[in-house]
Amino acid sequence: MKYYSKDWYNKMQVYGFFLSFPETKEEWDESIKNFESYGRDYIKNRKEDLEILKNDLLKFLPEPFHQYINDGSLNTSYPSEKLRNMINNWKDEYNQQMEDMDKEYLSIYNSSKDLLPLNIVKLNEISLHD
Repeated sequence: MKYYSKDWYNKMQVYGFFLSFPETKEEWDESIKNFESYGRDYIKNRKEDLEILKNDLLKFLPEPFHQYINDGSLNTSYPSEKLRNMINNWKDEYNQQMEDMDKEYLSIYNSSKDLLPLNIVKLNEISLHD
């Protein structure tokens, strides 16, 4: 399927990776303290997250991100203004791509909906999420 593929899912994981980033330095410091209060290491956890997604990060993020991915600083220190702007710009582009993809999918689905068996239409309309 052209719309909701494994690549799309993996790219969505990259997007989710950025959603968990503290917005302010204070939130960053609070996250570190919170982890420490449970005997956990925030930076170590972030490094592990980066390693899990490293291949997809390198695949889906533009080249200017690669230095931050390869040196591990993408998520192990509070981001510079430059990096934060890169992240926000990528997220904006991603959101627009997803919106465009959804519109295209719905347009094609709606134009062929009458050709599909009723059970398939019902299945699509009730959603299988969760």
